[in-house]
Amino acid sequence: ISLSGESGLAADRYKASGRMISIQQDGTVKIDGMVYAVDGLARIISWEGKQVSLREISLPARVSFEYEATEEGRVIKRLLEIPQ
Repeated sequence: ISLSGESGLAADRYKASGRMISIQQDGTVKIDGMVYAVDGLARIISWEGKQVSLREISLPARVSFEYEATEEGRVIKRLLEIPQ
């Protein structure tokens, strides 16, 4: 997993990339062994550049994503599928 961060007045936001291997019933995803919640308003973009639902991403998938570190855990705000 690659990682970079930005800090601001809101929650800390980070950019990362990795291999998404599962989508759980509760809406969490596993990327490179780490579990992330996915915000209900998160933008999910397919490798074709179209906005899609999380379940439309074929697994396993290489992804680039932005997430916030909150008191409840890591929450994805934007996810982009990288062409294989």
